[in-house]
Amino acid sequence: MNRTSSPRYLGTSATQKAQYGSKLMQAGLASQRVQLSCDKHRSHPLARTASLPNSLSNRGATTSTKQALPGCRLAPANHGQLKSSLIDTVRVVVDARGVSLSELTAGNPRVKRDGLKYIVAFPEYSTTATLFQFGVGNNLHLEFSAPKLLTGQNIIGIHDLHELSVACIKRVFAAIDFPYCDHFRKRIENGAYRLARVDVTGHIACGTALRATALMRSIWHMLSSQPEDMKDVSAYGLETLYVGQHSGYATLKVYRKDLELLKHPLPESVFARERLCERAVGLVRVEYTMRSPRLKRLGLDDPLAWRSCTVQQQLQPWIDRLTRVDGVVPDEALVGELPMHLQQKFAAWLHGDTLAFIRGVNPETTRENRNRVLKTTGIDASCDFSPSVQKRFVLPLRELVRDGFAFKSNNKLWPKFLAGADGVAPRNDRSRDPVSAPSVARGQGAKRKVIR
Repeated sequence: MNRTSSPRYLGTSATQKAQYGSKLMQAGLASQRVQLSCDKHRSHPLARTASLPNSLSNRGATTSTKQALPGCRLAPANHGQLKSSLIDTVRVVVDARGVSLSELTAGNPRVKRDGLKYIVAFPEYSTTATLFQFGVGNNLHLEFSAPKLLTGQNIIGIHDLHELSVACIKRVFAAIDFPYCDHFRKRIENGAYRLARVDVTGHIACGTALRATALMRSIWHMLSSQPEDMKDVSAYGLETLYVGQHSGYATLKVYRKDLELLKHPLPESVFARERLCERAVGLVRVEYTMRSPRLKRLGLDDPLAWRSCTVQQQLQPWIDRLTRVDGVVPDEALVGELPMHLQQKFAAWLHGDTLAFIRGVNPETTRENRNRVLKTTGIDASCDFSPSVQKRFVLPLRELVRDGFAFKSNNKLWPKFLAGADGVAPRNDRSRDPVSAPSVARGQGAKRKVIR
């Protein structure tokens, strides 16, 4: 049987791995050096394990071993597992009758208008809040990533939805000079608003980028093999998977958080920024978005109805489902005992290069290299993984999900993240123009009515 035809084969392309390793070094997340392969030959077109979309399979493409491959290890190891679940993006609806958002935000350097949307920039935390008002003097919709708006990051957070929402509403209102009295503020603090969207989030700490890639591929295989889900499943490479991406009811999103941090680095003001980036290596994020129809159906559009157990109740069914993924990944500790050139060949073999041990060497050397890999790791590079025979040398992905995930509200760490990094104060300069906002002066006849 062809080694790459089994659903247990969990590699990814050499090009994808090369790109990730290169970016990882640039961002300072990698702890070991990425080396270049000097082989001038081109590798065999990558074999795939299932009928994947073009964005996943890259059919017809060939990879070159000139691309960088991890040398010393298959991936930089993350020895400290990050346990965190939190509430991320929230959309609230506030009674703001009598206030015109267009008049209120005119001339504000923080605000940029895009049709019905008013985007309020917070450059000190590298995030924005979006405001909507459908008609003059109607309810005001505010959408924001609560932990980002308060701390500049959305990896560590808490489960107290009402506390997060009130703090973010006050911050956004202060940025746009929203007129309100003490009575209105107390109404907000007592829960006089409703929820139109809530994102509950958890993380699976895989430990290394290789394991995270293997888990994403296995999740895709599991979802795509179930007909009732296939019509709603979409994928963008091996970085992001969606179930019900365009649903107006609920959406599941699974993606590589470590790769997102490469594209959008954390601001300098984040508490323990470097350590947080190190812990994020190999982190897979599971994000469940509930929109207004589902929130109303469950009675969760009331912010006071949310408890810590509510977060677990909404996310647990999907976590239980992800623990049914199949497949294994090799133990990187054993791979590290191989010589450097064999580690490169083994990494290329895992990521689809079927000629990694054959190219450029004679048959005797090929046998010697495979035998050495077999003796060191217990993995036969000439055949498919066999968990029944090589069980102690591989890690089942089910155990990876089970051991890497936990429902944990980081209440003790949260005040430190609110305070920010030591000696680095967030920039909060209204005079700076963080976005390209129109230079429109506030009308002389504009009236500002205080909300009571």
